[in-house]
Amino acid sequence: MSLGIVVDGDAEAIALGEITSRLQGCPRQVLRPIYASLQPKASPAQIAKAASPRIELLQARGATRLVVLIDREDRTDSPSAWASAIQMAFGGIGIPGVAVVVKNRKFENWLASHPNALRSMPKRWRVTNGFENAVSPNRADSVVDAEMLLNTIVQGKSRYHKRHDAIRIAQRIGVLDAAANSQSFRRFLRVLQHPSYLTQSRNP
Repeated sequence: MSLGIVVDGDAEAIALGEITSRLQGCPRQVLRPIYASLQPKASPAQIAKAASPRIELLQARGATRLVVLIDREDRTDSPSAWASAIQMAFGGIGIPGVAVVVKNRKFENWLASHPNALRSMPKRWRVTNGFENAVSPNRADSVVDAEMLLNTIVQGKSRYHKRHDAIRIAQRIGVLDAAANSQSFRRFLRVLQHPSYLTQSRNP
């Protein structure tokens, strides 16, 4: 049995693949995530329609369980309400059983959720107490602009790069360390049936 993931960013699909490749204990093989042009401000029906060709591709590759990841960004809907609305939209176009996980507020919140992963790259990041206090304990989802937060600790002249930096950070993230600081990441692990979050994702 295989699990397929559709994500709303090209570079993010690569970076997330670095994380999922290190998952242990999940009952299904996790296929490499693939990108679909999903707009968080679109309607649930538009999102379902945009994701459907990529879902069909994953099914052709043997995926028996499907997950769609999308940013919350500045939406006022709760993550659970937004995810439920999109799941219903998938059912409405004849694709039942798709699990939707809302990144709160976006992928960079997950990347920022493990400060020690950033500390392992001192030439690129200088992790401050302020940064750590912003994301832990269990506060990463509360950061309104995680890209801006990452830019406060970047070393050198270039700002945070959504492709190169995301991939490098993802290669170093400890899955359970990140989960301890992000409920939306724990929700993702629960959907993947990670043994640490089989019954709940609210608490670390």
